[in-house]
Formats: sequence, structure tokens, C-alpha cells
Amino acid sequence: MYKKIFPYALFLIIFSVVSFVVYDGEMVIENEFDVGSYNIEKDDIEINESESINIKDKDSQVKQSKKSQGFAGIAELERWRATTGMSSDQDDLYSSYDIETLLKLAVQGDTTAMVLSSDYHFVKGDIKQAHAMAYQAAARGSNRALLLMASRAKNALLFLEKGYYTKEYVKERFAIPDDLDASLVLSRLALSHYAVAAIRGDVAHAKEFMELFQLRYRDGKPFSQDEWALVQGDANSIYRSLLDTRQQLGLTSFDNNYPEHYAYLHDLPETNNNPLGYLEQQLVK
Repeated sequence: MYKKIFPYALFLIIFSVVSFVVYDGEMVIENEFDVGSYNIEKDDIEINESESINIKDKDSQVKQSKKSQGFAGIAELERWRATTGMSSDQDDLYSSYDIETLLKLAVQGDTTAMVLSSDYHFVKGDIKQAHAMAYQAAARGSNRALLLMASRAKNALLFLEKGYYTKEYVKERFAIPDDLDASLVLSRLALSHYAVAAIRGDVAHAKEFMELFQLRYRDGKPFSQDEWALVQGDANSIYRSLLDTRQQLGLTSFDNNYPEHYAYLHDLPETNNNPLGYLEQQLVK
């Protein structure tokens, strides 16, 4: 069904960038909070948790085989993961906060609280606020926010395929124009946000999730050059929008480098000079 997912021209409406990138700071705090609703992202959360476990296991091996790097490399990796919102330690801390506290922290610019509050608004049905928060978090440096946006589109694609969502519901929820195919838009949204996460340094997760997408929706078939060109175009548009937002916030340019230890663990190039080129080598034929 999804063998050909990119017949549209490059004018694809990146709904979240065009419509929701400006965050006005307004927030309505609800008294009720459905914690169980977070299960909508459970498959991605489990992958991230297993990734953290794998990193710890590999860290143990590295301490034996690369003594010169020692604990410094591991500490640098953990600092980097914390700054990009991918640290499991942050999950433990923020899970102790109630929703009122999270929402207040989000207004103050706390990126982890923004991501969790984005989920809250998404579940409650305030889609505009949910996307605005996620993009503000991404503009402030959260790769987790980018993966969250990708997983929302990917999960919606899955639920649409299985009949849990109707096309009308998906188009309303993701602000997809009536003349566009919901499945195609969701596919491009998921893949392009994974690609932006790679630009921002999280190449390993981006590659892993894109490979899972190929297995799930393409029977493992690689992307074509034309398909990849569209993914690149969408990703670059999103990234430029994030840069513009970052500039409006008075922040310096992104640091898209990953630690040496991260490159070692995932067999990546030493520097993140051409992340989309690397993904193209791995995923495109």
C-alpha cells in the first residue's frame, strides 16, 4: 500500500512549521490528566529505553578496550544526551512532577517540560499548542522533541492503516488539506523529522527509526533517489524554520556535533559533517 509514498511535488505543507512554530506562551492548566494516554508513544519510548541500555552495555566494553578515554568520554556522552533531551536521568526526575509543575516549567523554557507538556496538550486535543511546544523545544535544542513529532506522524499512519483512525480524523488532527493524501503527508512528516534529528546530531536514532519505517511500510525496500530528495527538502525546510525561531529567541546557532564516544558506539563518522549524506548511503539505492 505504501510502496510509492512520494508522488507529490516539493510544495508539501509542513503543517507544524507553517502553522505552529510561533509559541505565544498562553497555557490552560487542566485539573485532569490522563497518564495512560501516553501509551500512544509507547513503541518509540521502549526503543529509546533499550537504546539507553545498549549504550550502558557498550560503555562497559569501551572502558576496558579504550582506557585512555576512560570515564571522560562517558561523561561527555551523558552531558550531550542531557542537552538534547535524551537522558534517562531526566525522565526519572520529571516523572515526579505533577502536570501543573510541568506546564509552569514549560512556560519558563524548560525543554524537557515542554516535550512532556506537548504530549499533555496532544492527548487533550489542543493540537496547535502541542505542536507549538514541541517545536519550541526543538528550537531550544531538544532532539527528543523532533523524535516525538516524527513518532506522532508514524503512529497516526499506523492507526490509519489499521482502521483505528479515519482519514477525516487524521486530516483534522494534523491540519492536512483535503486535496492531499493523508498517508503520504504522514509518511513525509515522519521521515523528515527523523532526518532533522540526524542533522542535529542524533544520527543513530534517525537511522534506526528510518530502517524500521522501511521494514514496516516498504518490506525493507530502500528509498529511491527521488524519494530521498523529497525527504531532504522537507528536512532542510524544517531545520531552517528552527534556525529562524532560534534566532528570534536570541540563541546562537545549533551545535550539531556529537561526542566522539557516540560515534564510536554507533560506528559513525568521527564528525557530523554530512548526516543526510551518511543516511543516504545507508538507506537509499
